[in-house]
Amino acid sequence: MDGFFHSRKRRGQTMREQLKSVLYYTLPRKVFNRLILRKVSRTFAVTIPQIDRSMRQAAVVGYNLARVLDSFEDEGSKDAFPETERIILMDEFMLLMDRNRTDREHRRAIYRHISRFARDANITSHHYRVLLDNTRKVVRAKEKLHPEAQVIIVRWLEEMNSGMKKYLLKEVVQFSNLDEYCYYVAGTVGGMMTELMYHFSGNLPEPEHADPGLLQKAFSLGKFLQMVNIIRDFRQDALQKKDYWPASLFSKTFTKDISLSRQVVKSRAALQKMVAFAELHRKAAYEYIMGIANDLPGYRRFCLLNFIMVNKTLQIIKENSTKVFQSRTQLKFSRNFLFRILATDMEGLQHLAEGYVMGTPLAG
Repeated sequence: MDGFFHSRKRRGQTMREQLKSVLYYTLPRKVFNRLILRKVSRTFAVTIPQIDRSMRQAAVVGYNLARVLDSFEDEGSKDAFPETERIILMDEFMLLMDRNRTDREHRRAIYRHISRFARDANITSHHYRVLLDNTRKVVRAKEKLHPEAQVIIVRWLEEMNSGMKKYLLKEVVQFSNLDEYCYYVAGTVGGMMTELMYHFSGNLPEPEHADPGLLQKAFSLGKFLQMVNIIRDFRQDALQKKDYWPASLFSKTFTKDISLSRQVVKSRAALQKMVAFAELHRKAAYEYIMGIANDLPGYRRFCLLNFIMVNKTLQIIKENSTKVFQSRTQLKFSRNFLFRILATDMEGLQHLAEGYVMGTPLAG
């Protein structure tokens, strides 16, 4: 706790931010995980509460653990915290997933390393730093889940970790690299959620006897969501020197930076290729949602809402192509749109989702 106060003050937080951070330290694990999710997620904070109660806590904890791991990969400055040290930290984090692999002092050392990353990596988001500083609460919350749910979450985190480490040292050159990268950072979440679905559903066969195609479609849902985020966040990522668009789209005279805003024809062509590639996953993503267990309607609603929101975002991107490269504010749908779909019943959501698949997107 003393280390927390020291590190926060060194970052120059306001007194209000310091008091809020202290409050997070006083919260029970379950409450902390629920509240911090609202601060570090763009859309899941709205949609995860829709998930059936039996599965919800595992989803919250699984997402928060993935968010911690993802922070090591892409938050903050690579100059302040280089790739080699990030890889060490990611592997140390995975050691925390099994208490038999570490003793008490080793775990404390890992948590101190994570807090040093939160302090020194120049992470702009206060709430990401709070999450990292409270990693212990997320890990302990995982340990309170059903043993099989823990095994599922850790297995997919290990897969995510292997790919994130790979792409810390590997450039996204071709679209095949983009597809693989999106699998590791988001398709794995689809895999985790699908296996949790099998665990908590009473109406599905065991995973080994299930439709193998359903898991591939879960990957497509995760990839689709991630690719649209990558398209939307081009300017923000470029300003932070993060490269996720394939290098093959660019050349020596057409660079992958903010100068794209002055190369309208070429930037629009690159955007069209990115959109077309993302849309390859749309149909399979929808089919996955329709394959969700009937006794988990909340999970289906969660997926439908995310599917509709990402399609709406993609629609806005296509209608405002130059703003992807020029706008200082993030392209996003309105609050009214969000409230509309949150108030829509299951049949209505399925109709809206099908409309995007059939090429008749929701207006307004």
